[in-house]
Amino acid sequence: MSPFNGILNKRAWNALYWFEFLNLFVSMLLELTSVIQTTAEGSFIDLFTMVPCVGYLTLGMVKSFKITYNRPVYENLISELRDMWPRNTVTEEEYNIMYASCKQVKYVLKGYFYCNIVLVLFFVVPPYIVIFRCMLGEDIPLKLAFSYWFPFDPYQHGRFEAIIVLQTLHCYLSVCLMLIADLLFCIYLNQITTQLDLLAFRIKKLFYVPIDDQLIETYPLAKYTTEQIKEHLEATVGNKWGITYQNQLVEIVKRHRDLIRLSTDVEGEFTFALLINFINSSVIICFCGFCCVFVEKWNEINYKLFLSTAIVQIWLLCWYGQKLLDSSQGIFDAVYNSGWYNVPHNIKSSLIIIFYRAQKEVFVTTYGFSIISMRSYSTLMAAGLFGSNMGV
Repeated sequence: MSPFNGILNKRAWNALYWFEFLNLFVSMLLELTSVIQTTAEGSFIDLFTMVPCVGYLTLGMVKSFKITYNRPVYENLISELRDMWPRNTVTEEEYNIMYASCKQVKYVLKGYFYCNIVLVLFFVVPPYIVIFRCMLGEDIPLKLAFSYWFPFDPYQHGRFEAIIVLQTLHCYLSVCLMLIADLLFCIYLNQITTQLDLLAFRIKKLFYVPIDDQLIETYPLAKYTTEQIKEHLEATVGNKWGITYQNQLVEIVKRHRDLIRLSTDVEGEFTFALLINFINSSVIICFCGFCCVFVEKWNEINYKLFLSTAIVQIWLLCWYGQKLLDSSQGIFDAVYNSGWYNVPHNIKSSLIIIFYRAQKEVFVTTYGFSIISMRSYSTLMAAGLFGSNMGV
């Protein structure tokens, strides 16, 4: 591709993005105007069903703008994490770590994707069913998918159909833009945690320790020792085994430092969006919980799906945040459980660097207010349910 075509292609994609962003911004203004009008009229039941939609639109804009504005950072994350994957033959344990990670992220993210698609369908399809039934001659009232404010009557023939198509576009865009950001966040953390797990396994089997009365064959460290006896004997020729360990440790220290840096990049790019996400999710759990119990009929499931999707979303973010915490702690445990006591003093000095660095947990926060983990998930759920009860 020529430089001119590359620039033209980039400008075309940027134009498409800003067109989508403008659509979401207009839809948010229309929905927010309707919320203000509804609040002034005192229709709080209708207000409960409208607020979550405003939150979704806002999240879609905030998350997508961050990705567009700092695109080189996201591309660098992808490039560096891709280059960290092993190029040579791996052991069975390393293969199992990578296979389990890829399989896990595949099913989790597909489930989250389809959960959001079902949510979109349940919101945008009913108006089309109403239009079809009217075409068949039934006399039923028209109803929009979302409560936009209009300076004209939106239920006139021709206007109603156009508005429904526009609302479908807005709903699709908001969910897709939020999905892209959430899936990127989860994939980044999945890749970082996988590399941390591989690094921990590499540290545990790094040092040779002879099997004796202190290290018996039934201990976990003995398994790695028996696998390395031949390699150790070959490396000790000419008393070079200390140099071999030192070179491997230098690589491990650099890889650990790079993974911490990449985790910091993820923190910097997603932390503000995560704060907005947590605030919005607590509002959704509160408002939708109230709607599910006291507003919707038993056979209406729109906001039950809204509530379920919000819970799944926040659980997914917190679960991967917890995985990052656990994997960073795994480096500390790996150093402690390795054969560090059977190496020279200069090797132990290098291990101390990893040991102390691993003591500081690696995590992602909501703009510094809280650490993303399963503990923050339980706190958010408790706050949301408390707010829902207060609404009662």
